[in-house]
Amino acid sequence: MKAFMGVVIIIFFLSALAWCQENIVKLTLNESIEQAIKGNLDVKIAETQFQRMESEVAKNEASFKLKANLQAAPANWIGKINNFNYRPEANLSANLLTKSGTTYSFNIEEGKGDGGLKATLFSLTLTQKILPHPRVNPSYLSLKKSLLNLRRNELSLEEQKNHLKFEVRTSFYNILKQKREIELEKLHLDQAKENLTLVKDKLKKGLANELDLLNAQLDVVSAEKKLFQNQNRLKRYLTEFKNLLGIGSYTKVELIEESEYNYEPLKIRLNQAIEEALRNRVEIKQQKLTIQTCKLDLALTKSKSSPSLNFSGGYNYSYGGEFPLKEREEYKASLTFEIPLLDGGEGRAEIREAKENLRESELNLEKLKRNIITEIQNYFLDLQEKGKQIEFLKLSKEKYQIDLIIAQEMFYSGSITKDELREKEIAFKQAQIDLLNALLDHEIAKSRLLKSIGKEL
Repeated sequence: MKAFMGVVIIIFFLSALAWCQENIVKLTLNESIEQAIKGNLDVKIAETQFQRMESEVAKNEASFKLKANLQAAPANWIGKINNFNYRPEANLSANLLTKSGTTYSFNIEEGKGDGGLKATLFSLTLTQKILPHPRVNPSYLSLKKSLLNLRRNELSLEEQKNHLKFEVRTSFYNILKQKREIELEKLHLDQAKENLTLVKDKLKKGLANELDLLNAQLDVVSAEKKLFQNQNRLKRYLTEFKNLLGIGSYTKVELIEESEYNYEPLKIRLNQAIEEALRNRVEIKQQKLTIQTCKLDLALTKSKSSPSLNFSGGYNYSYGGEFPLKEREEYKASLTFEIPLLDGGEGRAEIREAKENLRESELNLEKLKRNIITEIQNYFLDLQEKGKQIEFLKLSKEKYQIDLIIAQEMFYSGSITKDELREKEIAFKQAQIDLLNALLDHEIAKSRLLKSIGKEL
């Protein structure tokens, strides 16, 4: 019986262990970025908005496709209450608007005339806009604007994904840096606890006083507080990281970092970086699309106050409806010229407003370019500073490593205490962590500059 219970307990323990392992998500940096692109809620919302813009474009494109309508009244009676006449009717109509400003209309009707005889009516009409330019019409300009908005939305989606990659990279590295800070704080705490034990021993021997004990206790509490603060900061970083990736807040995440981080300077000159940014930045492309939209609005506004000239031609055919049955044909053609005379100055005000909107958009583009140039310069200088910091910390690490080796030899010879050796160990550990953090900071700064240039991360 005891053996059976032991087996049950072991199976339960192994099952629980396996369940815990299944709920741990292990991720490299690239896997984290892939997960974020798939699971981030902001990206999903942006994709939904992009799909809505595609629907709007499809709706505007439908304006230039053939439309037809069939209407039939097979059960139709007309007349007085005591004398109903059966008169079925049917009507087929179709129209087509082209992007060149031509409208085709077609209509055919079948029914019975007043004499109860079958009647057929057929008509075909063509209308061509001549002035202003045939493509300066609300339907065509709405289509053009929706296409520009679609492209602007597409650029926003691309930029959002690229920015998400940068955020994931930054969050990933912040978590790694924070874990190293926790390792260092644990060493400080161990050192403080060892020092407290040493002070208690000295107090028993009369070699320390109550103040020394109180200071040692304060050092332990201070080290515990710093460790607790860093652990909480790590929890916040992990929560932000999970939100970026779109995974559950209770899912355990284990980050797999690269085996080694190498310092690789970014081989690009400042002028080259600025030129690429002005050519590739999404914000500039979007602002240029906004300027195109303003130009379309201005063209449409001017057309409302301009003279218009339209050509219209048609053909009508009718047969039957009364006795004797006859065929009738009619052709027509006309030129319609319209000149707006007085509108109280409304048209002039609308044109001035459209021009001001266009001018504002052009000025915003110039301002955006200047801001981007300043941004690139700052990020470029920051990256250079990070590189110099790495060179300094590499030498600093070598110095503390040699210092530790000397301290170990002195400890083995009895020249220094264990506490003094521990200080050298902690100083070397701090130098290692500082260098690793500087390498990660350099990676973040390099990614920030590449993103600012307009390159895909």
